Amino acid sequence: MRITLSPLLLVSVTIASGCGHTNTAPVSTPSPVPSNDTLQSPLPHLSDSLIPTHKDTLPPPLTHAISSPPTSEQLNRISDTISNHLQSLVPNHPLRQNINSWYTTSDSIIIFLNINTPYWQNQCRKYLSASPYIAFQGPSQPEKITITPTTNPIADSIILCPDQLSYPADSPTISFTLTNNTHSTLTFGDPYTVAYRSTDGTWYKMPSGAIWNDIGYALQTGGSHTFTINLRPQLNHNTPGVYRLYKKVRSEDYSQPLWIMTEFHLH
Repeated sequence: MRITLSPLLLVSVTIASGCGHTNTAPVSTPSPVPSNDTLQSPLPHLSDSLIPTHKDTLPPPLTHAISSPPTSEQLNRISDTISNHLQSLVPNHPLRQNINSWYTTSDSIIIFLNINTPYWQNQCRKYLSASPYIAFQGPSQPEKITITPTTNPIADSIILCPDQLSYPADSPTISFTLTNNTHSTLTFGDPYTVAYRSTDGTWYKMPSGAIWNDIGYALQTGGSHTFTINLRPQLNHNTPGVYRLYKKVRSEDYSQPLWIMTEFHLH
């Protein structure tokens, strides 16, 4: 099986730097983005008709005259075609941002999409490969947030906040600082969850990649760790408003994982 993933690493670090402020602003609802969304969803981020507004020079899509079932060599050629055409797109191209990974099975190539709708499947066939041996996986409907932030003295001593009071809505990444004010070491990884609120007040997960580097961090008492999150504005069409960031950490003095949440503003 051939898989396209990020490399796996394992490190342990302690970083000492301050967060600078806490986020106490009230929640406001982002304005919806007009679109011809065929999902009938209140969410502007999961548009099924998102058309790139910038121009890119793209190679023509390839078709493959292959027998059925395909050989491993034929599947590898299709995978190489996908890779070459994907690399020809600019890094912030919506299609490139929407593809999480792809891998080969015994008789097909599976492309995992962050937003798996007919529109995006057609975009893959148009710009990457029109092979009949390509299939798609990934969420096709918005997913409600089910995370409940932890409330206890240990969690209250873990500070998570954005490094600025507000960021432009088209920011590709924004930074946060996690500060450990507990009396024990915290451990955590790279994963995080971003949430945004629909016009009906429901919080949903923002489409994002599901594959993370296998990196472990150890944050000692009094230490801070700064990291960035990816908002994919060309894919998600983020609007001004208040968003939420959830981060799972573990404490030496607590048996269950702790979910820490903060809010941040886009303007």
